[in-house]
Amino acid sequence: MRSRGMLIGLVAVLVGSLLQVASASASGRVTYVVSAPFYAGADKTGSGWASCPAGSKVTGGGVDSSTHSIDAMTSGYPTNDGTGWAASIIHGQAGASFTVSAVCVSGLSGYTIVSSPNQVAPGATSGTYAACANDQQLVGGGAGHDSAKLTLRHTTYYKTSTEFAAAKPPPPSYDAWVARYFNSDTVAHIATTFAICARGIAGLSYPASAVSDIRTNVDWAEAECPAGTEPLGGGAFGPIILGMGNNGTTWDVAVSLDLVHLPQETKYQAVGVCGR
Repeated sequence: MRSRGMLIGLVAVLVGSLLQVASASASGRVTYVVSAPFYAGADKTGSGWASCPAGSKVTGGGVDSSTHSIDAMTSGYPTNDGTGWAASIIHGQAGASFTVSAVCVSGLSGYTIVSSPNQVAPGATSGTYAACANDQQLVGGGAGHDSAKLTLRHTTYYKTSTEFAAAKPPPPSYDAWVARYFNSDTVAHIATTFAICARGIAGLSYPASAVSDIRTNVDWAEAECPAGTEPLGGGAFGPIILGMGNNGTTWDVAVSLDLVHLPQETKYQAVGVCGR
């Protein structure tokens, strides 16, 4: 998202025909990978991915555009085998490039990706959650869809024993991921929530920024990790999520208003997953 401070060991990795940049964290266990630029044409959807180094698994990821001309980040989720992060965006009137980032962690056991599809009716906002097993930690999550007509509203951690409500105080731990989409189409579409589950993360926490009102056309929020831990991933809620990603010790998100479909919605928040 913004400048990536607190990162060391910058190396270039060739994946297929794409040159991506991998930055090892101070602990050496977490690697932050940023893809080579992808491109989306004017009023078109663009998709991209970032791949993890061998021996590590993805726990989160994000999207960034240097021009900030993204109309919306429409998806962000782990690849089927957990070795990378895939994402899609839709650009505005002018085409632009964007990058996809992945947070990759080594030394995990019991790594599992749980997916949960949900049908979103025309003109409705709807979502579902995907839950980890009792002996696993929730280390991240994501959201996918089958149509660019779905606008991502929430992608965040969830406690299955409580009702999701952004204004409620967070519980001390989470066991699931929830994603919610708004469908602007005249037919139903499918959205899928992904929970990333594993064992072996110390100091696991789920920080969140304050719930705020969007003050400008594009606004920012960050969830700060406790001392001695680093971002493993995260999410956001807001009218339109423009992008998100690791910024060293925080999980940053960018959001915008949806003046066309839901002008009354102004609240937003960044949520992070941190550990070591």
